[in-house]
Amino acid sequence: MSGAATAALRAEDAALNARCAANPREAANFAALLRRTPRTKKVDMLFNSALNNSATLVRLLLADGLSPRTTTPEQGNQSLLHFAAQGGAIDVMRLLLEAGAEANSLTNLGDTPLHDAVCDGQLACARELIPHTDLRIFNVSGNNVLHSSIIANQPETFKLLLPHFADNVDVRTVKQRPPGDPDRPYNQTPLHLACAGGYHAMIKALLAAGASRTAHNSNSISCLHSAALGGHLACVTLLIGRPDNQKMSPAEIDARASQGETALYLAAAFGHRYCCAALLAAGADPAAAMPDDAQCCTALPPGQPGADRAAGVPQWWPCTAPLRRLRCLRQAPPCLLRMWVRVLLQQRVHGSVLAGAQG
Repeated sequence: MSGAATAALRAEDAALNARCAANPREAANFAALLRRTPRTKKVDMLFNSALNNSATLVRLLLADGLSPRTTTPEQGNQSLLHFAAQGGAIDVMRLLLEAGAEANSLTNLGDTPLHDAVCDGQLACARELIPHTDLRIFNVSGNNVLHSSIIANQPETFKLLLPHFADNVDVRTVKQRPPGDPDRPYNQTPLHLACAGGYHAMIKALLAAGASRTAHNSNSISCLHSAALGGHLACVTLLIGRPDNQKMSPAEIDARASQGETALYLAAAFGHRYCCAALLAAGADPAAAMPDDAQCCTALPPGQPGADRAAGVPQWWPCTAPLRRLRCLRQAPPCLLRMWVRVLLQQRVHGSVLAGAQG
């Protein structure tokens, strides 16, 4: 259906709703029409009216015998409340809740109506649903509603939800379940997600609420790793603090992910030089920035040790022994090259070593 046709149907629905709300005779005529209408068509009318916030029509359809808990298997098992949440239909939502609709109903993806309201930025609907919803429900992607508000970058609904997690501000994502991908990283805190997205206002709120700066996910990726990888300087600064009021120790700044990467390594590898500068100023060790078992720039042949790990890694991924294989850095981004030059200077590399590397 075209956009113009959809708009015309919505306008017709809104006009009928207004007439039935203003004139009892119109409402009686509509009720009489419903008694002669097939059930499948009435169900379609009910979902359209829920989406369009046509509360009078929804009331008449419920009075005709339809259930406020009606779902639509053809559209992912969404309920009337899901439709109302997506459309910001606050009047219909209140009516459905009063009539006994199930606020914890789940779609095939494990989303509650509150998930939909949060992701679509429907603040009034989210506020209405929170008291009726179990906030501990995780969808198939492993996220609860607080996680979803961050992923969807909905700061207002995030502010609305955060106080409800005051006793568990570091609530973790869980392992995905089908049709999600169970092999994806999990065990991420809200602060992880905010750092990955670069949402510094959310990060400030989470830190003020007591969120852990040093939490790691299932791949040992920390919040600082996430911020550095994305080049989010403001987020990096919020995590490590200012030089006169540093919030993380050098050991925490140099923490390694599962493949040995530090935050400084990730920032340098992706060319985020201002993040590198902030990390170095905070005490990050350039000599510790390289993964212990990183491979040479040349891609590994299939079947060789570490080949699976190297799949998809940039071709300039440095080698383990930079002092003996300096040529590996010729393909590196300038930011990474400058960092390793600094390493060489700090270690006072002898001319004979350099001459041997050039050979």
